[in-house]
Amino acid sequence: MGLGDWFSGNKKAKFREELKDAVGQGKLTDKKMAELEEVRRRLEVSAADDDKTKFRREVFETAVSAVRAGGQLTEKEAAELAKIQKYLGLRDDQIAESQAELVRLRQITEIAEGRFPVITQGNIGLRGVQLEAGETAHYCVSAELLEGDVGNGEKGARFPWNMTYPLGLGKGKTIPSAGTNSLGSGYLIITDRRVILRTDNRFVDFKFREPEIFVYQNGFRFELGKRTFFVKSRTNDVNDMAGMLLSKLMA
Repeated sequence: MGLGDWFSGNKKAKFREELKDAVGQGKLTDKKMAELEEVRRRLEVSAADDDKTKFRREVFETAVSAVRAGGQLTEKEAAELAKIQKYLGLRDDQIAESQAELVRLRQITEIAEGRFPVITQGNIGLRGVQLEAGETAHYCVSAELLEGDVGNGEKGARFPWNMTYPLGLGKGKTIPSAGTNSLGSGYLIITDRRVILRTDNRFVDFKFREPEIFVYQNGFRFELGKRTFFVKSRTNDVNDMAGMLLSKLMA
């Protein structure tokens, strides 16, 4: 690397630092953009949208992390992130994972605000499920259903009553494999009146406050008297939505 290349790389690194710092609060104001443009001209480096895709993704993720830390995604915050995405010249497919997380965070925010999703009867998970008159399904996700005893395994985090569900509850805690028997693949369904656990040949439903509920990173445990059921999700990103919904429906 020649001396000119070294100075050029050093200038680019300086601009990148300024850019990450600018979006560190999850927004990019017009004033900040003007300041960045001034820094860019002074350092004589190319525009942000001309930088490597990997770095531009890192900058966008810096902004997403700031929003994620707040535990919600408001319409204003979503607009700010869209502005940052445009400034960085990133296509949706280049930040697909971040976009999916933002959609989930927006859904959780809407649930926290009392705007619940509605699952139609045509959803595959609701086929064969008889809802009561006036009952509305708000959540349906595929999962493995198990029955058994937690024994000396991981107990999970106790579901909090009479308070807003804390995002990330159960992180680092996984459903124990010992002492449980799989009932097969099925669905966790939450309506405005009850929780439904179903497979092709099993059906269990209960009112919200009937069971003791424990939260894991990958699912839930429902203790119903002498019977204990586990819902093991296929990914680790569904519990916050289900947990927030349950806490709001039980409020």
